[in-house]
Amino acid sequence: MKSLTISISTRIFTLLMLGFYILSINDFQTLSGIRPFFIGGFFIALLLDSRQQHIYKKNHLTGRLTYQERVLPEFNSNDERESELTGKAAKNAFSIIILLMPIILVLLGFMMIFNSPHLFMYTYLSFIAIPIIGLLTYFFSYRFHYLN
Repeated sequence: MKSLTISISTRIFTLLMLGFYILSINDFQTLSGIRPFFIGGFFIALLLDSRQQHIYKKNHLTGRLTYQERVLPEFNSNDERESELTGKAAKNAFSIIILLMPIILVLLGFMMIFNSPHLFMYTYLSFIAIPIIGLLTYFFSYRFHYLN
């Protein structure tokens, strides 16, 4: 459960850093000064995510480093319980995304009708929120079914 928590949180952090960097490119005065922070945060999140999926172990007898790939619980197809939990969690996350999309599209339509001054920012933030909400739903659903 710990590795899944770290994996989901690094994916969300990666999406947030990428989203804020793209918002800063659009020449918003408040975000343009801290653009290197978003670039650095994005690359740090990518490194953390790749570190989460791979292990380097040192052999004490020979002193050599061995490379091992770590299988996250969501990708473990050998365990029947884990695959059932992953299926339920993915189904719940997909259902939330399907229900969320029409709501976001209607809200964006209203913003276009009322001629919002920050239409690009609201549009981008609403579309970057969709995978984040999907990941959070996946995590909480997996955790709920794992603990029951």
